[in-house]
Amino acid sequence: MGANVNVAALAGNFKEAYPDGVRILYPDVAKLQKEIGDLTESERVGNKYHQPVILTKEQGYTYGGNVGDAYALNTPVAMSMADAQLEGSEGTLRSRISVRAASKAVGSAKAFKATAGLVIKSNLASHGLRKELEMWYGRSPTGIAATSAGTADSGTQETVTITAATWAVGIWSGQEGATLNAFRIDTGALISSAADAIFTVTSIDPDNKKVTLTGTSTGCTALHAQVTQLYLDFAGARTTNFTTYAASEGVDYALTLASGNTLWNISTTNSLWRGTQHSCASGALTFGKVMAGMNKAVGKAGLDTGVSLFVSTDTWPSLADSFNAGRTVDSSYKEEIGVSGVAKLRYIGPNGKIDVIPHSVIKGGEAFALPITDGIVKKIGSSDITLNNPGRADEIFLNLPDNNGYEFRSYSDMTIFIAEPAKCLKFGSIVNP
Repeated sequence: MGANVNVAALAGNFKEAYPDGVRILYPDVAKLQKEIGDLTESERVGNKYHQPVILTKEQGYTYGGNVGDAYALNTPVAMSMADAQLEGSEGTLRSRISVRAASKAVGSAKAFKATAGLVIKSNLASHGLRKELEMWYGRSPTGIAATSAGTADSGTQETVTITAATWAVGIWSGQEGATLNAFRIDTGALISSAADAIFTVTSIDPDNKKVTLTGTSTGCTALHAQVTQLYLDFAGARTTNFTTYAASEGVDYALTLASGNTLWNISTTNSLWRGTQHSCASGALTFGKVMAGMNKAVGKAGLDTGVSLFVSTDTWPSLADSFNAGRTVDSSYKEEIGVSGVAKLRYIGPNGKIDVIPHSVIKGGEAFALPITDGIVKKIGSSDITLNNPGRADEIFLNLPDNNGYEFRSYSDMTIFIAEPAKCLKFGSIVNP
């Protein structure tokens, strides 16, 4: 074993197993990335992306009436424009494979897929999920979740309960081993510091919306003291405070940013540079509330194109049930088999088509309507998720200097951009049945 196991052999088997590259960049949960698609040449930038934006209309209009005089004209009031600027957001995910596993992988393309290929798929799927979460909830005002209660299982373990409004099963599924930071809701302060501020997910109870965390004794003591009012986020996504960021702006952040702030180099004082919001008033999301919300985007920003309405998987059952209850049986009915339910809903509203899409990473208390097909929502950056790291050509595998194995890394440099925030809509205060 091992005589022919080296970086070149692994790279060769990779090319044989995946001659066209690994086209598994988007896991099933990466629905937003799938809807937007790959980076285009115009969106692929090495420095800053610039987008001219019209913020106000021309106002030099004069009413002449029906007299026919040579009436005086009002002073021109030009439209106002601004330059939106942003860069991609980098992310790197490291994976390792032992020499023994590598030895089993170099025999053939089939052997490679059965061993190293599984690790590669897992890496890309994990990277795709993290990027999806950043595109939705990067800098979110509620993090990836908010807590409402907690139990000190021991001096170094705490089980926290996530609020129904901020719970999303897709955020937590398979995240055992992930590291988190916690922040006080009232002050935004990071819970503890340095190694004491790192909490590791050890188990997840989706039925009861509970997550068990381990940490140092100092960290868990500080966590327990504030456990009824905490925001959680992945370690490193924010720095020393809840409002100091490493992650880029996500959809939630962009659509909820209040007036007087700056989004992509433009002040949100401009009403067209602020997202549209509609409250469901602590009730269920219904067809009527969807129509009421869309009316706001149509009236405020002139939305006249179809949207994708992403809803929580906790919200989906009641929407699908109400739709199914309104169906009638026609000549296609067969008594041998009854077919009920739908994979996607389509409403027709004041803007046009509204495709309702259940998404497991959307929090229970919210939903988002995005006009993706018109290019209003897009990705910006220099690289989609890839195993070909910049500067290393086709060299995918690296020798570990101090361990008996190899390493490879997936890399991405991209972020989401919304060219017309007012045409996008966030539904909030949803309480699911």
